Amino acid sequence: MKILQTALQVALLCSGVLLAQVGQFTGNIQLDGILDEAAWQNCPLHSGFTRLEAANTKKLPEPTEFRVATDRDTLYIGFRCQEPLMDKIVAPPQGPPWSVDSIELFMAPGGQPDEFYQFVVTAGNMQWCMYYAESGNIRPDPYAPLWESSVFHGDDFWSAEVRIPLSAFYMTRTEKWSTEWLFNIGRCRRPVNESSSWSPLQVSFHETTRFKRLKGFPVRQPTQDIYLQSVQAADKSINASQKLCDLELEILANPAAAGAYSLSCGIAKSSSFQNHPVSLRAGSNRVTVPAVPFAILGRNDMVFEFRNATNGFLAAGRIYPVQISYCPLEIQLDQPTYAMTFFPGQDRSEIRGRLELQMDEATLAQGTAFLELVGTEIPKQQLDIRSLDKSIPFRFATPGLPEGQVTINAEIRMKNDKVASASARIRIPAPSKQQMAWLENGHLVINGKPLFPRDIYAIGWQGGTAFKRRFENDHLFSTKNLICVLEPFRLVGKHIEQEAVKDIRPSPIVFEKIAARMQSMQDKDFTFYYLSDEPECRGLSAVYFRHLYEFVKEKDPFHPVLIGSRAAGEFISCADVISTHPYLGPMSDGRGNRFLNVPLHRVRDFVRPVSNLKRPDKMIGLTPQFFSYGNITNYLGDYPDFRELECSIWSGIANGARMMWAYAYHDLGDRPTLYEGMRFLYQSIENLEEKLLLGQAQEVHILEGNKDMLDVQLLEREENLTLIVVNLQNAAAQVTLSSEMLRNVSILHGYRENNRYPINNGLLKLTLVPYQVVIMTKERIGTDLETRETFMQRLAALEKARGERGNLLFGKGYTIEIDSSGPVPRNRLLQQGKLFDGTLDVLGWSQYPGPKTAWLEISFPKWVPEFSKIRIHGHGLDNATVSIWKAGDWLKPEAKELEETLFSREWSFPNSLRTVKIRFDFTPPKQGEVLELYEIELLK
Repeated sequence: MKILQTALQVALLCSGVLLAQVGQFTGNIQLDGILDEAAWQNCPLHSGFTRLEAANTKKLPEPTEFRVATDRDTLYIGFRCQEPLMDKIVAPPQGPPWSVDSIELFMAPGGQPDEFYQFVVTAGNMQWCMYYAESGNIRPDPYAPLWESSVFHGDDFWSAEVRIPLSAFYMTRTEKWSTEWLFNIGRCRRPVNESSSWSPLQVSFHETTRFKRLKGFPVRQPTQDIYLQSVQAADKSINASQKLCDLELEILANPAAAGAYSLSCGIAKSSSFQNHPVSLRAGSNRVTVPAVPFAILGRNDMVFEFRNATNGFLAAGRIYPVQISYCPLEIQLDQPTYAMTFFPGQDRSEIRGRLELQMDEATLAQGTAFLELVGTEIPKQQLDIRSLDKSIPFRFATPGLPEGQVTINAEIRMKNDKVASASARIRIPAPSKQQMAWLENGHLVINGKPLFPRDIYAIGWQGGTAFKRRFENDHLFSTKNLICVLEPFRLVGKHIEQEAVKDIRPSPIVFEKIAARMQSMQDKDFTFYYLSDEPECRGLSAVYFRHLYEFVKEKDPFHPVLIGSRAAGEFISCADVISTHPYLGPMSDGRGNRFLNVPLHRVRDFVRPVSNLKRPDKMIGLTPQFFSYGNITNYLGDYPDFRELECSIWSGIANGARMMWAYAYHDLGDRPTLYEGMRFLYQSIENLEEKLLLGQAQEVHILEGNKDMLDVQLLEREENLTLIVVNLQNAAAQVTLSSEMLRNVSILHGYRENNRYPINNGLLKLTLVPYQVVIMTKERIGTDLETRETFMQRLAALEKARGERGNLLFGKGYTIEIDSSGPVPRNRLLQQGKLFDGTLDVLGWSQYPGPKTAWLEISFPKWVPEFSKIRIHGHGLDNATVSIWKAGDWLKPEAKELEETLFSREWSFPNSLRTVKIRFDFTPPKQGEVLELYEIELLK
């Protein structure tokens, strides 16, 4: 199989084919599906649909044509589908949209193929929509904008009109918006099973790199850049009898969108809506909307609209699925604090907790609570509580509590009638021979010792044989906490996710597979059960995973359950540990400017939904970005620099993160910033581990400085103080802090630096550079560690050396065309980004056993290099040969010298060579082997 991959393709496919300009809307459009208004006639007509290449037919599809119009705030699409079989079209008003005639609209307002929107309209006017990120790999939002469509059926055609406000593209931030969009329309004809597309595609409508491009789209106003990112019902506010609850909204607002709004909310497709005044500030907002009606227990699709309080303009709107769960009586334990279990070495002299009640005022005023503690090895104890409240504390004395289990039974009674009941089983297990892990005060404990876990997600993606050898013989201060994977789709199959999107109990086969997997790990040492990766990005149900979580915890209390998720608040009831991953996503805008998709001040927004709960039985972790999207989905992506890594990690820690699980994919060795940066940061966490885990947070006041752009945490441990200050803005900051804990302190010592910070009557003044992190301690510690200043000098030298090897190809990957034998397991962006980047031991191209030949060609369409040496780095390079293109044929130049090392091969030629194309031929790998290429160098 031959795979041609060129820099020209990268430039062309990432930018689309520029064909036409959208029409500017003038006049009125009545949304009836007919397209008979004069306004449509001013818009260019687009046609020329073709069958997908996979259909392997030259037969033309039935004609489809469309027009696109815009005004300042709205997008209109009208299309007409010629259909000679109108009598055979099935057009139900509801049901699955994939089995009926439909049009699928695809749009990328950012002009790049890695993030795009899909809108589906069927011949029966059913609607469906979705937002995709990471080139379609994830769906990081329950995407449901407010948009409209109407369909008309003629004698030999059907047509439709679609109205989409620009605010519907709420997943795209203002700084990423473009006037030139990637755009496509696909059509599905079900009477004859025919799929056609405006853009020439191969096998799927989701081939965004092949989409055509339209220009002339308006840029959404920054005043409309409002993203309602989550809505949750406040559990204690739920009134089941009146069907009312308070809603907690997380809202992200552009600085230009800050201001006063009228928020309208209500059940979708109902006529009853409430209006609430809301004030939004720039950045993250947490808003509580009181006493909102809901329809049913479970999922409620609710509409939210933000109208400008001054002029009534609809700035933003969407539908959000809100889960309403009601539990009239719940037993919550404060001791034991985790998994209703006393672990070896813990104090079990008493059992303390609370009864949490969701009941009306009459029941609270007249009801009585009865509790009993029972067990086979202890005397029965009873409590009778006559005065009820929404939260009722209780305590049982249990000196000498033996191993085994006890049970708490609770009832709420009105007169002689039982209103509600609950029970809780408390376990006191014997010590295990294998590793025992649990949570205390929001951090991990292993075999009785507190631990701040520091590890690398997807450790198998190590980047090839040479880097694997480097990595395994090095020490990056990671703790290597092993996990047992329980993800349903890995144990049962990908098809199981069809049920996992529903709010249901999983099928028996899922529980059986999980139980078998847990049984297989019974005699092994590991730390976590891993239940799901990014469930919110695949639309998976928190209700579904809560059933699995409770099943796992019932069977094994000794291994915390871990989920990786950006939606920590939504999945907190499905795991003990949430490792959240607000990837910064550094990127170029193509015009020389660099920006972060997730600004550093937003990292804490992903951490706080767990840490703010202050639950000792839950831990929040951080998965920082140690990779570049430029090697995966978008050639404009970049690596985080060290300041950004340092700032993101310490922002997470300052806001309560007590686990680091860096996602390095296959990029960890790509840059000294990533590899050495991980070593430096993980070493600091290890050195400060006891202070971070056991220190008590103390109050600190920010007297000077932008509170929204600062993270500050002061920890006290046995009279030792640790102060963390993080500047979250890419600008200098003057900061003054005050704390009673600092009144008797005159000096704080900079950690891993030589600075001393004077304290005057409890006041500390700092001048911070952009993204600066300052860690200070009362007692000078870490003096035997490399200082940050020395580290930064070493890092700069390593980075400089990477680019000063004399390689004529360095940094020019996207101007170089690559052609190779195959199959190639990774994408073209990875090859062009890694084969010419100065990193000599990280995989850029590989071939596994199968093909009878193994070769790679590089060509230079825009320039001709002149060189006298060729050096390649890789694995399995024995007997590799090199040829250059001369006079229309391949020529093997005779080398005067050939040098070989374990991972490199170099040809030196007696004279300088010039060529537009170079070819490398290799010995095809045998079974169990792999051919790897890391770097190609041409030298003078």
